[in-house]
Amino acid sequence: MKYLLLFFVFLIALGNAFAQINKGVWMVGGNGTFLSSKIKFENSTYAASSDRVSVSVSAPIGYFFVDKFAVGLKPAYDKFKEESTGGGYSNENRYGLGPFARYYILNKDNQFNIVTDLGYQYGLYRFKPRRGHINTFFAGAGLTGFFNTSVGIEILAGYYFRKEVVKESYTTTQNGFQMSIGFQFYLEK
Repeated sequence: MKYLLLFFVFLIALGNAFAQINKGVWMVGGNGTFLSSKIKFENSTYAASSDRVSVSVSAPIGYFFVDKFAVGLKPAYDKFKEESTGGGYSNENRYGLGPFARYYILNKDNQFNIVTDLGYQYGLYRFKPRRGHINTFFAGAGLTGFFNTSVGIEILAGYYFRKEVVKESYTTTQNGFQMSIGFQFYLEK
């Protein structure tokens, strides 16, 4: 973690410009997210817990309706690997799409800014022969550093909650800590 932070500071030091987080700017980016969580499984006759590790890739697309405030859509792909207390193992894929909102706290002319991020995603669960749906909520904050007026790198950390309902089978809830790193591109009209 220490090296990641030093790398982040070094990259930002190479640039000396500020962001385009003004009204009318489009934001397009890509994030990689690492999640670690505890999960509870429940159905009418069985309950268990497990530890899950997940890697997620998302590509948010947003628009600044006012200075420093953007809303948009975030499609995502998740890869799960999980081991349960009963010795079970799974390796599954998830797809999701949902709205997000973010607000940059500091002055828009800063090379660094603190960003808050709030989002929801609805997803599909497909693991033959089971099907279901997923609801995910995320709230976090982090640091954004701008290389120039069009490109920034960000590190976000926060809390997430996810509920999966597999039809006629079980319900899974999970919550935990989430950390992501990614690039954002700010495009003027």
